[in-house]
Amino acid sequence: MLPDVKSFSPTNLKYMRYFYEMYPSVQNRQQVGDDFNEITNHPQVGDDSMRLIFNIPWGHNKIIIDKCKGDVIKALFYVRRTIENNWSRDVLLNFLDTNLYKREGKAITNFMSPLVTQTIKKTIV
Repeated sequence: MLPDVKSFSPTNLKYMRYFYEMYPSVQNRQQVGDDFNEITNHPQVGDDSMRLIFNIPWGHNKIIIDKCKGDVIKALFYVRRTIENNWSRDVLLNFLDTNLYKREGKAITNFMSPLVTQTIKKTIV
């Protein structure tokens, strides 16, 4: 069929299907490493946050697909963090296993602690 084309193992085909199911509105794009061989830029149609998935390697995407199980918002959170912090697969896996997405939403803040609330009330009155 295509003698020079590789990576179509049953497992990889399964991940390709999962990828499509998680991000159905995203258009096809070459892998990140392929961009370095070309000078031209390939614009994409659609939401910028969805295009971020093409800025991380396929191995990172497979890990995110496994751990986020169809939760696109959670998956994009990890994609953004991977890009921002240049995470390796091991670091990404560590943050997925420790559920950074959930922990970051519950960060301790003293903004509305009783002391702060009392101080605000005193300054208003």
